[in-house]
Amino acid sequence: VDVVLFAAGFSWLIPPFVVLCTGREGVFHFMLRRFEGDVRRCHRDGAYVAELFCTVPVQVGQQWWQHRPRESSLRAENACRSWEMGTVRTIEEERFSVSIPRGGAKREVQWVPIRRQSWASAELLETASREIRCIDWRRLSPELMRSSTFKAEEGSEAWYDLSRRLVPGERIDFFMSHSWYDDAETKWQRLEEVAASFFREHGRYPTFWLDKVCIDQTLISEGLRVLPVYIMACRKVLVLVGKTYLHRLWCVWELFVLFSFAQQRYASERAVVVPLHADLNIQEQLRHFNVMDCSCYDPNEEARLFQVIRGLGCHEFNRRIHQWAA
Repeated sequence: VDVVLFAAGFSWLIPPFVVLCTGREGVFHFMLRRFEGDVRRCHRDGAYVAELFCTVPVQVGQQWWQHRPRESSLRAENACRSWEMGTVRTIEEERFSVSIPRGGAKREVQWVPIRRQSWASAELLETASREIRCIDWRRLSPELMRSSTFKAEEGSEAWYDLSRRLVPGERIDFFMSHSWYDDAETKWQRLEEVAASFFREHGRYPTFWLDKVCIDQTLISEGLRVLPVYIMACRKVLVLVGKTYLHRLWCVWELFVLFSFAQQRYASERAVVVPLHADLNIQEQLRHFNVMDCSCYDPNEEARLFQVIRGLGCHEFNRRIHQWAA
């Protein structure tokens, strides 16, 4: 009996002893990593963000942007003016109408197919788990990093074939978060440095998730739909910050996914920031970051992204990025 009582009493002393040796902060940090490092939890969080993005509804009276005709002089003189604004007039089961002003009282009505607007997070998670791919370092190249658009003679299949499915139990090392508008040559140099450093530490080269090769370019919208799951499925988010990165909304959306649900410290640990230029003061840019300064090519996607971000609160998201810089 005495032995049992001694063992029971000693067991009660273990937690205070651990706290004394490592500190409360250390114990909290250890448990946080155990809790938030769970892969399945990360996947579920990503699927939840994906569900928020997919369920933004189209409503009568809202602004909707349509591509200008290819022969339009306005489109030819400025790529940013490839869109013209209209208003959603009616919504049917499989399509909705957009009324576009054509001068004076004239208006043109165009019909737009309705994308499915009800996606359960479990369904999105299943889709992402089935479709997730990665690219090995040896298959990346400077040419691959130069443009997000493929040449007609190459075909998007050539890109997609560079990636592969994951083997059971495999987890991608880096989600590559970058702006296609930033300098490709400098970006490649930084990637070489990251790969070399990773090899020295792990004895192998890393794997990456890169949108250009890991999403079927003939089904881009389907791939973007589950993007948050892909982000959370990777061990780290490699943030390649160039001069345009913090102004591109899709880039910032990737940071939003990472910082939305995780504790600040855990999210900060998962984000590996690599400045593309030595003279780029990343901390200063992050301290003055404002998500409302960001934009993306498709104004309809921009509106949907902002609607989800406002759900968390633009001010709150800005605050988390500012804390990240501290």
